[in-house]
Amino acid sequence: MKARILGILLVLGTAAFGQSVTLPGGDQNAPPIQVTPHIIPPGVQTGLPYSADQVTDHTQTLANGTRTTDKQVVLLWRDSLGRTRTERPVPGSNDSSGPTTIEIDDPIAGFHYVLDPSAKVVHRFPAHTGSPQPQLPAGLGTTPVGTVVDSSGRQIGEISAGIVLSPATPVAGPRATSQDLGTQVIEGVSAQGTRTVTTWPAGSRGNDQPMTDTSESWYSQELKSTVLSKSASARNGETVTKLTNIRRGEPDPNLFQLPRDYTVVDETGRR
Repeated sequence: MKARILGILLVLGTAAFGQSVTLPGGDQNAPPIQVTPHIIPPGVQTGLPYSADQVTDHTQTLANGTRTTDKQVVLLWRDSLGRTRTERPVPGSNDSSGPTTIEIDDPIAGFHYVLDPSAKVVHRFPAHTGSPQPQLPAGLGTTPVGTVVDSSGRQIGEISAGIVLSPATPVAGPRATSQDLGTQVIEGVSAQGTRTVTTWPAGSRGNDQPMTDTSESWYSQELKSTVLSKSASARNGETVTKLTNIRRGEPDPNLFQLPRDYTVVDETGRR
């Protein structure tokens, strides 16, 4: 154990000088990690490695009373350096034996990778630095070019170059209240729970009657992760997401390294 901790500290120390390193225990034939001098960005969870299965169950009740269910299992890993790996079924396929999407977030190298096993391609994106604000071309969003009216002819908004600027009659927004649920042990870790009830007034979401959404979140300080979340609403049904089979300890370092036979493609658009 002491040797492993020493090895990780050695990696961090080497990173400060911008050298290429390989995490102790990794495949020595795999490409080394290209480490930049900034080491680890703020906000990255380090020193809290774990692996888990993230199970999401979604239930929807249709207008005729029919209940539909959907289940998805996502595999998660996080190492002591804050790198994460996620494996999930491709959209439209929940078969555990079917194709998967693999994502690796590497704050050490400063990249987010999306692996395509079928094509043996790695799509490489710069590390996420926040959602950019949309920019309008010069001259747009300044002069109204039309109005928006309801079925009775009453003006309810203005359009500038095809963009609705603001409603003439504001609609009341949602009201939310929160409740502390205390702590409980979930899958072997202690978690703090919070329940939030949000009420949407009539007309705020195209509804003719008030609607209520309820959500619960159980956050573990031990893992710095949410281990259980629940949500229920008339529009979206019920969703329960839970971490199961939680394993504490360092994952296999090879999980965070790119396969040698994959082609790396640098992407400039949004992922």
